[in-house]
Amino acid sequence: MTGCTFLERFRGKIALHLAGMVLLLLPRIAVPAWPPWLNEEERPVVYPEIVVSAEWLLERSSDPGLVVVDGRPREAFLRGHVPGALSLPADSVSPGVSVAGLLARRGVRQGEVAVLCGEEGAIGTAARLFYALEAAGVSDVRLLDRGVPGWIESGGALEGGAGEARAPTTPAAADTSRLARPEYVLDHFGRDGCELIDCRVRTVRPPEKREGWDEAIFREGHIPHAMPFFFGSLLGEGGEVPEGPRVRAVIAHVGPRSGTLIHLDGEVIVYDDGPSGDALLGYLLLRMAGVEQVRLFSGGFPAWFADPSRPVVRIDRAGQVAELLGKAREHPDEEPPAPALLFDVRHGSDYRAGHIPGAVHIPSSFFRDSLEVVLPRHYGRGDLRDVPLVTYCYGPDCIRSRNCATWAAQAGFRDVRWFRGGMAEWKAEGRKVEREDG
Repeated sequence: MTGCTFLERFRGKIALHLAGMVLLLLPRIAVPAWPPWLNEEERPVVYPEIVVSAEWLLERSSDPGLVVVDGRPREAFLRGHVPGALSLPADSVSPGVSVAGLLARRGVRQGEVAVLCGEEGAIGTAARLFYALEAAGVSDVRLLDRGVPGWIESGGALEGGAGEARAPTTPAAADTSRLARPEYVLDHFGRDGCELIDCRVRTVRPPEKREGWDEAIFREGHIPHAMPFFFGSLLGEGGEVPEGPRVRAVIAHVGPRSGTLIHLDGEVIVYDDGPSGDALLGYLLLRMAGVEQVRLFSGGFPAWFADPSRPVVRIDRAGQVAELLGKAREHPDEEPPAPALLFDVRHGSDYRAGHIPGAVHIPSSFFRDSLEVVLPRHYGRGDLRDVPLVTYCYGPDCIRSRNCATWAAQAGFRDVRWFRGGMAEWKAEGRKVEREDG
């Protein structure tokens, strides 16, 4: 019979003593919930009071800390305007160009509340001026509901002529956080806490429908990780602006697939085709929706596309992918050996069960870290950044390939193709599938 030594018994008592101390302390230890985000309190959304009524303005018409800015053409302003208003025609304002100096020469003082007014339903004019004033450093900008016609119907008087000039003042510091330059977009697309919305798509559709990804203008190319949305679809028949909570509820569902929400508690960058002004409307509605940090990429997609060093993502269909594969068979000895880099980002078992001929397998969870390692193994060691790179997964409801396309663009690939239809579209068209044994 083997007995315990004194040292072993002493060690055992010490262990029991320590265990008892831990048990006594456990109730006092705050154990965090898992996952960590369960412990985070949801920050309430603050919807700024941007649209104000004529009655609101009438009550404050004598307030020295308030200035009315009339965005109508100069001729309309001279015929009659809200007393004391300043004339700032919207067509004299260019997105991306600060009007801080112009406002100071007109006598707009720092800290004033600026109320924009114009023609009823002219939401494009209001959006252009709203952005211009916020970007110029005016911290509190409001819109007069129904503009000058609403003012008249509510009993407001008009005065004609040029109005009384205000003494020039010191320009406010421009708010550069309202503008996204190309370098900023290049550094932020696809990053956590930053969403990018392409405003060029002009088709009105229910927000839960995702056909917008296949719009011709979006297939031709978009900034990586951008999502298409037509903000004009939120307006009423007469151009009426909806309430902020409704705007937020709709925009949250413009994510890459049905049921996948986008996060509006971070930063949103909007862009369009340049001259249309659709991104300015998006800027205004997002601000109404309680999105604090919105940036305008004023040059839009044409400015982005004009620089060949910037990455562009296109949505390819099965026929376009097949055409690339056909070119690869015509020139099998080229270096790189294919005119396109084709990646299947599904699970390994699904890849082995059937994939597009010639596709290289990288699971989406490893794509970002493995791409540079896999490339030389399958495509040689030349500079491949100008070669079209195609990603695909299961089908339109799978966004793995979209994420991988973004990561490829971040890695420096300039011509990225997102085969959104994936294996579902490939098989539906009866195209050849390659399988692996085992």
